[in-house]
Amino acid sequence: MAEQLVINRYQQDEGPEGLNWPRIIGMAFVIALHAAVFMLLLIPAVAPQAEKLSSLHI
Repeated sequence: MAEQLVINRYQQDEGPEGLNWPRIIGMAFVIALHAAVFMLLLIPAVAPQAEKLSSLHI
């Protein structure tokens, strides 16, 4: 059988890269999108009936 060569980049020390702004913006957008969808799910499907004010005659 052939031997497989596994290359693992995790053994290499990579210096700190700082903040990854595209990732931060993407995660903020995803969180805002999920919050908006969750708030849409909280809207009642049918609006409650308005009370009839038959006792008020002006």
